[in-house]
Amino acid sequence: MAIGLNMACLNKLTCFCVLAVTVFEIVSNLVSSDQSFSDLLVTRMLSEYEQKLKGAPRCNSTREYAVFTIISSTDPDYPRGATTLRKSITLFGKLDSCRVETISLVIDEVAREPSFQADLQRMKEVGWKLVLVPEIKMPESMIAKVDSPRFIPLFTKLHVFNATQYKAVLFLDSDMSVLGDMMPLFDRYVPELKARKLNLGWVHDQPYSVFKGSSANAGMMLVIPDRRLFVDLIASITTLEFDAKMSEQGFLNKYFEHRSMLLPDVYNYNAVVALRNQSLWDATELGSIVIFHHTIAKPFYSIIGADLACLVNNHYHICKIWKKIDKLNLTVSPPE
Repeated sequence: MAIGLNMACLNKLTCFCVLAVTVFEIVSNLVSSDQSFSDLLVTRMLSEYEQKLKGAPRCNSTREYAVFTIISSTDPDYPRGATTLRKSITLFGKLDSCRVETISLVIDEVAREPSFQADLQRMKEVGWKLVLVPEIKMPESMIAKVDSPRFIPLFTKLHVFNATQYKAVLFLDSDMSVLGDMMPLFDRYVPELKARKLNLGWVHDQPYSVFKGSSANAGMMLVIPDRRLFVDLIASITTLEFDAKMSEQGFLNKYFEHRSMLLPDVYNYNAVVALRNQSLWDATELGSIVIFHHTIAKPFYSIIGADLACLVNNHYHICKIWKKIDKLNLTVSPPE
């Protein structure tokens, strides 16, 4: 019996080794085949950015718009994600830096963590202006219902509704990549929001059939700030009945039910599309995606795990672009 067990273990080990080698070869082949594509794309965008810097005008007015993200925990993966997000904005977003500034909210308790200072400094170097804010608490009675502990502090996103010094703000989760021109969000869709007397534009969650109580994804939000709206939002956290599974996303879907505008999928193109909405994925050209949301496969996780997750979920080529941007030593000086 001992020999049989040893042989069984050996067979399992052999199978595992064969599987590991096979997966490694697949990933290695993908790396080499996608390398030239991602290299050429990012190198071209970097060259265009450097040329733009040479003729950059001085800014003569206060910025009317802002792009926000948030750091809500001391998990170092998310500052890295935010740093790469900001670099992708620089390279691909075509952001008018004289009209739009980029701000990262940081929960004040997180910002005071000594081990976190280098991460925050790097975020500043790539162009984020850090703004410390108090955490907006989720009701304790709902914490046990949340799908993931990292969702608990995300009600702090609601601060963007109080950013009334701007005509409009764009909120982006730190696990996103910008791959195209962001300015139409401000130049086309903000006027449409105002004309319809709405304060929120966002994109339908994916797949459509699953998130019935949370039909829009709060990872990207185009917001017209309003102080009275902000006050009412905060008051409603403890009085409104909503699906707490997705934390602030469930709350915002309930609060803005029938009072928000759906934007095209390309402004929050969810990674799950590649896996569970094949018709949309097949119909989408890579060049049309403006903001990609790395929901089910975070490229900033462990190297092997991230590669495999991206591969299994059918968007390895986009993860490769993220990794290329991540490696760039890019520093952004604030516009004068």
